[in-house]
Amino acid sequence: MNIIEFLKAVFLGIVEGITEWLPISSTGHMILVDEFIKLDVSHEFKDFFLVVIQLGAILAVVVLYWNKLWPFYIRPVSKKTQMAIAKQPAALRGLMTFIEKFCDKDKWMLWFKILVACLPTIVIALPFNDMIEEKFNNYVVVAIALIVYGVI
Repeated sequence: MNIIEFLKAVFLGIVEGITEWLPISSTGHMILVDEFIKLDVSHEFKDFFLVVIQLGAILAVVVLYWNKLWPFYIRPVSKKTQMAIAKQPAALRGLMTFIEKFCDKDKWMLWFKILVACLPTIVIALPFNDMIEEKFNNYVVVAIALIVYGVI
């Protein structure tokens, strides 16, 4: 890889790093920037590069928000809660103690909501993935979508 291709890759990394944190489409911006400064690499390498560069940005977000998203912790169970658990049937006591001591119910609910929110995309996107990429994964459609949604 020559120095020019390396600088293009660095520039794409900077664009990804900036747009990942903003409420704009980082993937859309990567498609637009790649249209202007085309990497002189194979199609397979470019696809792999875009996935890896986005994985790094997503990993940075996960590291930053780890404590807010991780649903497990260890905390002491209050006496009042222990007494309420003791009144439950034996089969439930162990489970309820585990949940009270090691699980943050609000964070589990957040993860459940995230999974439910992803279901429509999975149901629609998986069967039509090839057609969607063929028709909509180009710089014209991306530019129009970014402008329209930016105005909205």
